[in-house]
Amino acid sequence: MQRPILIITTFLYFTPLFAQEQRLQKLAKQHEEAGIMQLEHDWINAEFTQDTLFLIRCLDVDFMAIDIDGVTSRPQEITNVYQAMEEYKKNHRSIDSFSLNEMAITLYGNTAVATFICTVHGKDRSVPFISKSRFFDVLVKRNGAWKGLASHVIRNLPMETPAQQVIRNRSAIWNTAFNNHDTNAVTSLFDTSAVLITGGARQIGIENCRLLFKSLFTRRPDITSYNWPGSIEVNEKWHVAYETGNWIESWTEKGDNDLSEIKGKYCLMWRYLNGNWYIISAIFTPLQCSGSYCNKR
Repeated sequence: MQRPILIITTFLYFTPLFAQEQRLQKLAKQHEEAGIMQLEHDWINAEFTQDTLFLIRCLDVDFMAIDIDGVTSRPQEITNVYQAMEEYKKNHRSIDSFSLNEMAITLYGNTAVATFICTVHGKDRSVPFISKSRFFDVLVKRNGAWKGLASHVIRNLPMETPAQQVIRNRSAIWNTAFNNHDTNAVTSLFDTSAVLITGGARQIGIENCRLLFKSLFTRRPDITSYNWPGSIEVNEKWHVAYETGNWIESWTEKGDNDLSEIKGKYCLMWRYLNGNWYIISAIFTPLQCSGSYCNKR
């Protein structure tokens, strides 16, 4: 009669340990991503300040830069960066500040892929300018430190219109509000007659959307969600816009121990009303699923 009790006791003992392990793995992933973000920022800063010593430290010995002219090695890339900044100075150009946006990082053990947009504010003979470039970097972990292994840059991206900038800023509110479980802040982005469609639900009207978010935050207290905008197109004449991008959502199902995660694509239709942009339709399409929740669908 003691055997079933022993099995149940053992299960109850290991259940919180497994959940703790899941949380530790999530924290470890966030730590690695934060380190890569910092490296990318310091890497760009070293290029602009001609800090060749830092570049030698942060670039792997097998590093290669890829552009339309071909592939260059680490020594040549460092030389090219230094000379490019010398040309900047010679032509009376300066860089005042820069920012990294739309950062997306994927980890594969000791290898990582990072993509982001670098926006630079500077002056050309005292005339202000803004330029944008998209970076695609591959990194490798050597002796506990991340180093750049390969980099591809697409320069001179088209600049966003004021409407696109406002929509991108409005869209960023979604991530902050959702992850703070702030139902009112999320739904403040919605038009009164907005339509929200996911893989398992369809809501019409801002009040129904508000109830959905409130229920979601209650049922899944550890839920997180992030949208990464890919493109924003605006019809200035009709005051509507179309935003598309990637989306990821994760949480722990009630009664489960492992983390469930959904990845997919999303699209938002925006409309300009009463001096601001509001979501009139939102579609989230799940394309990948991992964890125990996948077996419940």
